[in-house]
Amino acid sequence: MTPKRIVRTLPMALVLAIILHCIELAIGVGIWIALDRRAAASVAGKIGTDASWSSIESYIAEQFTIGTSRAQLLEQAAMIGVFRIRPFFIGPQYCEAYYFLLGPFLTNRAGPWSICFDDDDIVTSVERFYFQ
Repeated sequence: MTPKRIVRTLPMALVLAIILHCIELAIGVGIWIALDRRAAASVAGKIGTDASWSSIESYIAEQFTIGTSRAQLLEQAAMIGVFRIRPFFIGPQYCEAYYFLLGPFLTNRAGPWSICFDDDDIVTSVERFYFQ
């Protein structure tokens, strides 16, 4: 191949590569959205709500109430789906962050929730917290 021919075909090859990557990205996003909707429908079917993440978050807010014991809270969380707990303290008060791994490939959806307990393992505060 001559240098002139390389210079002429290089821009076309770059444009084709960019188009191919855009198609790959669109397919990946489409698959992610389909899996996310399927995960929301699966969780909603288990707990009896609409198949949207906001409905699932509302359900969690209704179930995780002040005055609930930690054992009851863990049962409710297990009914919703896979979750992870990260303990932390706010001063002397024991708290836990609940992360629900409900989305595609076990991504964090419908959470996290900050739940604090008293000395008898009774819920004293429940907050949905957001990342900045």
